[in-house]
Amino acid sequence: MYDRDVRLFPYQRMILYTESEPEAVVARLAQMVAVPKFYWRRPSEPFLGSIRGTHFKVVPVQRTRNSSRPVIVGDIVRVPNGSEIRVRMRLEVFAAAFMAIWLGGLISIAAGLFFHGLKHGFTSGSRGGSPAVGLALVGGMILFGYLMMSISFWVGVKKARALLCDGLRCREAQAKNRLVR
Repeated sequence: MYDRDVRLFPYQRMILYTESEPEAVVARLAQMVAVPKFYWRRPSEPFLGSIRGTHFKVVPVQRTRNSSRPVIVGDIVRVPNGSEIRVRMRLEVFAAAFMAIWLGGLISIAAGLFFHGLKHGFTSGSRGGSPAVGLALVGGMILFGYLMMSISFWVGVKKARALLCDGLRCREAQAKNRLVR
């Protein structure tokens, strides 16, 4: 797989490098991650999640609930000159399932309108409405929903990347099309 795969839902892989040893990186990360539990106020740490050895799974702490925020899963690996942090960012499972059902329903409606238009013509419907207008409306709803999910996710990725790089004192890999396993 390459750094940027073509996927239906937003997904990001990246590799961060630091000159620190993995133990130091884990210690810095532990200072940035609050344990998920009920909080009356937002925790001061920028992430909620868990760290097990050199593997972590966190989500950014946000002011408002955002189902399109990235889930960040990563591994810290020792390399000759320090550590490599292999990060994958994806949608939350429930957000992806909701969007799949919602978009699937809208695509089904669009397909029905399209075939109705093929059979009866696109200029006028049986009740005076045009299947073309219905297709345009459904297409607009699909585009709007997908853009809202994607933009929210990518804004979250940008913020999370900056928080991780600042907190872990690392830099992102510059090589493009690098094979990531």
